[in-house]
Amino acid sequence: LFADLHAHLIVIPFSLLTVGLALALMLGFSAGEGKPFPRQLPFLVAMGFSVGTLRWINTWDFPTYLLLTYAVAVVVEVRLRQRLDVAALLVGLFKAGAVLGLGILFYLHFQQEYNTNR
Repeated sequence: LFADLHAHLIVIPFSLLTVGLALALMLGFSAGEGKPFPRQLPFLVAMGFSVGTLRWINTWDFPTYLLLTYAVAVVVEVRLRQRLDVAALLVGLFKAGAVLGLGILFYLHFQQEYNTNR
């Protein structure tokens, strides 16, 4: 099907996974739900895995999907707070930073052992 397999083709399932997780996170939480952060945690961990995977499969997609993660985190916070304020932007930044940290942590061993000269 794909005669010349490139990174931008290999990354398609992981891009779809990341967009799907972002959409599920964005649509799954609204105001009046009590403490939604524990329920958001599995989504954020899965997004950390998928964004971390994007970093190694096709590096050029990594910043785009990290920015998508930040935007979705801000939208979730705005929906929970019913307003856009600095706190919502900072919490969104914290969640995107957590996703970035998890993405790095999931692939830390690979990064340390990666060597193109072997």
